Amino acid sequence: MTATILPFGQAPLAQAANEVPVPTPEEAREERRRRARKAKQPTVLPLQRPPRDLTEAEMKLQTQMLDGYFVGHRGARRHTAKTVQRDRRHAEEFLAYAGQPIWACTSDDFESWCSHLSAERKLKSKTQRGMQTAVSTLYDYLVTNRNWQNQVHALCGERIEQVVTVENRIVHVTDDGEVTERYHMDAQELDAFFRMIDILIEIAGGERKRLLKTLQRDKAMFCTYYAYGLRLSEGHKLDMTSFRKNPDLPELGRYGFAGVYGKGSRGSGPKFRMAPPITPAIPSILDWYLEEIRPKFAVLPGHESAMWLSEVGKRLCRASIWGRYKFLIRTCGLDEKLFSTHGLRHMFASHQSEADVPMQFTSKSMGHVHGSTTARYTHLSDKFLRNVAVNVIRRDLYREDET
Repeated sequence: MTATILPFGQAPLAQAANEVPVPTPEEAREERRRRARKAKQPTVLPLQRPPRDLTEAEMKLQTQMLDGYFVGHRGARRHTAKTVQRDRRHAEEFLAYAGQPIWACTSDDFESWCSHLSAERKLKSKTQRGMQTAVSTLYDYLVTNRNWQNQVHALCGERIEQVVTVENRIVHVTDDGEVTERYHMDAQELDAFFRMIDILIEIAGGERKRLLKTLQRDKAMFCTYYAYGLRLSEGHKLDMTSFRKNPDLPELGRYGFAGVYGKGSRGSGPKFRMAPPITPAIPSILDWYLEEIRPKFAVLPGHESAMWLSEVGKRLCRASIWGRYKFLIRTCGLDEKLFSTHGLRHMFASHQSEADVPMQFTSKSMGHVHGSTTARYTHLSDKFLRNVAVNVIRRDLYREDET
């Protein structure tokens, strides 16, 4: 048999037909990307039981339970209607997905629903955490309510069990990460901090005139935050007309109170309060700012009443206020991670406590309903604690000498 000799570089037709085409570099990269996306794509956990239709009695009881929590329980706590409606929508969505009565749902059903939120709906972690919390708080209420437990047992002989645990829900970053211990200055350290701002203003007046009015505004702004014990959002919303006279302290002029809307308790919405100052120098600081510094800023339409203005003439936003405070902390040579604008509110409570101001007055000034909340804001310095210990011991020794 004679072998067929082909010209150089030519392959047999049968062999050429079986060859796999070599992809181009661009095609190879695209294929790798496609496989990587497919590998990263989460999968949905299947339900352990097929969904079913609820009987008329089951649907009636479940509706009563949802009304009891979202209308009765949450309504009695004055939660806002928008928040209640949102949480009820999330809870009903979970029950519809599981296809079981509320008492028959399990942690497996909850985990399958969570994987559906992540893999199919592709919701962000923050959104998923809020939906998980809505289901968790509902079950917290039902599990501890004897009335609903008894009705469920009478209907089907079962008990309501919590389906959300620490292991099957998204943990908040602050709950799962390293907690940074904030530092709160004592009265002398805070006074030194404001003196450093005065030095920066003096330097800017001679060398960096473009920064002068900004630093002057910052001094007045953070003095106000501390003097009235304001939250970040409360100081951000201040208007020039937010201040009121205190008839008992005419020395403070029109700055006897700052009228602010703070956060309410348990979802009740913004709560108005009149915050008194603790710094006698605040009238002169605010008069100086309003008469000399604020007129240097441009004012855009719609921002005429804003207390704190940006360089472009708008109300200074919360992020900018936060950033300015961090800038001053860094400029003073301090670690910005240890300080926040909310720390000024902590210092407000701490310094009043060291000055023997009654806790009830501080709580009301800060808009706290419970004194225990104000106690968490109180950080007594080591020097103050040493002085208290020395005074207590000396008092006891003096009593012994008298006897």
